[in-house]
Amino acid sequence: RDVVSRFFESAKVTAKGNIEVDKCLNSQLYAGGMITSTRVLAGGVAQAESGFRLNSVGNQAGLHTVLKVRINQKMREENRMVKVAIQEARQELEMLSKSYEEYKIKFPPEVRNNMEIFKKIEKAVYTKTKHLEQFLKLEAEVDESIKKTKDARIVITGQAFEGAVLELEEARWEAENQHNITVKRQDGQVEVINN
Repeated sequence: RDVVSRFFESAKVTAKGNIEVDKCLNSQLYAGGMITSTRVLAGGVAQAESGFRLNSVGNQAGLHTVLKVRINQKMREENRMVKVAIQEARQELEMLSKSYEEYKIKFPPEVRNNMEIFKKIEKAVYTKTKHLEQFLKLEAEVDESIKKTKDARIVITGQAFEGAVLELEEARWEAENQHNITVKRQDGQVEVINN
C-alpha cells in the first residue's frame, strides 16, 4: 500500500508501496517502492527499494539526512531460500527421473503401468517438476525485484544540501550543495549526473 501525506515530522512511516509527501522533517521512512517529496526531505533516515524523486534533500544548516536504496533483508533471505529450494528440487527430480527411466528399461509398458511403485514414481516426477517450475518462477520475480533495486536512482530536482548522505547498496556519497542531479550506482560506485 502507498502512503500519501502533506507533512511528516518526527514520524516513523513504513509502506509496502510508495511514500509521497510534500515536506518531511526528522523522520524514519521505509518504502518497498519509491519515496517522493515535492518540497523537502530533511533530517532522519529514508530507505526506498525503488529509489527517490525529491525536490530538495537536507537543509542549509547541514542537517544530517540519510537516503538509502538497498535490498531489504527479507528479500535477500527469500532469494537465498528460493535458490536452495531449486537446488534441492533439481536433485530430487534427477533421482526420481533416474528411477523412472530404470523402470521403463526393465519392464514393458503393460507390466510397469500396473505397478504401484512405478505409478508413485511417475506421479512424484510430475509433482516435483511442477514444484521446480514454481520455484523458478518465484526466482525470476525475486531476481527482477533485486535488479530493480540495484538499478534504482535518486533524482533531486532542487538542491542536495551538505549533510545529506546517499547510500546505494554499499556505495556512499555525501552531498556538497549540488543542484538538479541524479545519483545512481554504476559498477559498485556512485555516479552523479547533472540533469
